[in-house]
Amino acid sequence: MAKYKDYEVNGKVVPLYNETRIRIAPSTYTKVISSSAAGAQVEIDLVREYTETVGSEYVKAGDKWGRVIKENGAAVTQPAWMAIVYLGNAICKAEYSLPVPSEKVKILSLTVTTNYEDGTNTTEVFYPAQ
Repeated sequence: MAKYKDYEVNGKVVPLYNETRIRIAPSTYTKVISSSAAGAQVEIDLVREYTETVGSEYVKAGDKWGRVIKENGAAVTQPAWMAIVYLGNAICKAEYSLPVPSEKVKILSLTVTTNYEDGTNTTEVFYPAQ
């Protein structure tokens, strides 16, 4: 079985193609629940990212699946999954972020690189007040 890591997320994915399938598990070997049209608004709460390639399972390292909770505002029966990246190809546009509790984040520095149209750039490093 392919190895993976799961991330809780806030947001959605938007299918790039018509007939993008919602399945009962994050695998093309599982039953199809329904299909979504290109541009549908598919809310997700979890992303599964595969960390190794397993040819017999049609899984490539870096493939991502989203656990679907709503499609176009309507609740979806669980479990439900949609491919975000499959065999290295984008299936959906990802519009989600990882929630980060502020009490667990400590900013040590911030590096900002500005790229200009003429090909030059500047880099500035900012440090929080101590």
